[in-house]
Amino acid sequence: MQSNPTMNSTDENMIYSAIDILKEKGFENIRANVSDYERPAKLVKASSSIAYQPDMTAKTLTGKCYFEIVNDTKADKDVLKEKWSLFSAMAQHKNGTFFLLVPRGKMRFTNEMLKNNEIYADVLKIS
Repeated sequence: MQSNPTMNSTDENMIYSAIDILKEKGFENIRANVSDYERPAKLVKASSSIAYQPDMTAKTLTGKCYFEIVNDTKADKDVLKEKWSLFSAMAQHKNGTFFLLVPRGKMRFTNEMLKNNEIYADVLKIS
């Protein structure tokens, strides 16, 4: 496994674990932000010039889903708000779902971000 310089090994391991789960659940056309998968497309919000790349995308029979690992609760909350809002809106637009994969110790932060910013996401605990 070749390392991605923008991601730590814990994040990569979480992505690989999530890929296994997605395959078991029947998701197709999985793209992931790791070296041996095709990377998800970067998305740019209309009012911004900043591009955001989800950790993973996958398709179901009904639409396209976006996946993000909650990894840095010290990140700029405004940036996270914009990023998660964009992924949520794109998932809704493509008849899919935005999923947040939340490791131990990040659930409270995640729920507060979603509630305070009216972001729609399915939250999945991961270890």
